[in-house]
Amino acid sequence: MKLHATATALLFASLALTGLAQTPVPSNTQDTKITKSDLKQQEKANKSQAKADKAQRKALNTKQQKKADKAQDKANREAAPLSPQ
Repeated sequence: MKLHATATALLFASLALTGLAQTPVPSNTQDTKITKSDLKQQEKANKSQAKADKAQRKALNTKQQKKADKAQDKANREAAPLSPQ
């Protein structure tokens, strides 16, 4: 019995020294889970931003600049739900 107690004490001592004995356990991992709707919203925002970027590159006169600005505004609205609250 004394050998078992000594081995257990050594095990806990080594764990304490390495820091493994006090490793925090996450209380809720559900917050980090990405849902399918989150992925769809991200894809929608990415497409809108790509469209805005393309319109900005083509903006040579004022009419095209207005179109580019409108596309950028839409991209910003699409990305708004993705921003951290």
